[in-house]
Amino acid sequence: MRVNNVDLDKIRNVVEKWKTDQTVLKKKMAIKGEWNLKEGPQFRINLKYENGETTLNIDSPSFMGGDGKAPSPLQICLSGLVSCFAGTLASIAAEKGIELEKLEVGAEAAYDFSKTFGLTNNPIAQGVTFTVDIKAKNADENKISEIVKEAEERCPAMFCLKNPIPVSVNINRL
Repeated sequence: MRVNNVDLDKIRNVVEKWKTDQTVLKKKMAIKGEWNLKEGPQFRINLKYENGETTLNIDSPSFMGGDGKAPSPLQICLSGLVSCFAGTLASIAAEKGIELEKLEVGAEAAYDFSKTFGLTNNPIAQGVTFTVDIKAKNADENKISEIVKEAEERCPAMFCLKNPIPVSVNINRL
C-alpha cells in the first residue's frame, strides 16, 4: 500500500525482519568523486544507487575560486538535508494514515567563510532553519505539529546536524 508516495508494505517488511535480525537496518554508504584540475565544474561524482546511477557536477561559487557553473557543495548538502527531512516526514505521516495533499520543505543556512580562507576561527556554519509547507486531508494543526516534531527526532539528516559525528581522514598517496 502506498500513501504519500511511501511504500508502507516495504517498510513493514523491513521492520518485521529487524525483529529477528537487527543488522538489517545497519547500512554503510561510500562515495568517491574527482576534482577537475582543468576548466569546468570543479568536482564530479558518480552516484550509484539501488536502481541506477547519476553524475553530479559541483562547482564552488566564484568568491571561493570556482565559476559557479554548477550547484555548490553546500547547496548539494542542503538538498540532502531537505530531501531527507521531507522523506522522513512523508513516511511518518503515511505510517499514521495521514494523507498529504502538499509537502514542501526548504532550508536556509547562514555561513561565515572567514575560517575557510584562514582569516579567523569563527564557526563556519551559523545555523540552519527549515521551513515546512504542508497540507493534509485528515490532520489538524496539532497532528501536523506532532508528525513534524517526530520527523525532527527520527530524521537521519537532523541527527547529523544536531549530534557530533566522529570524522577521520585517510590519506592514500598515489
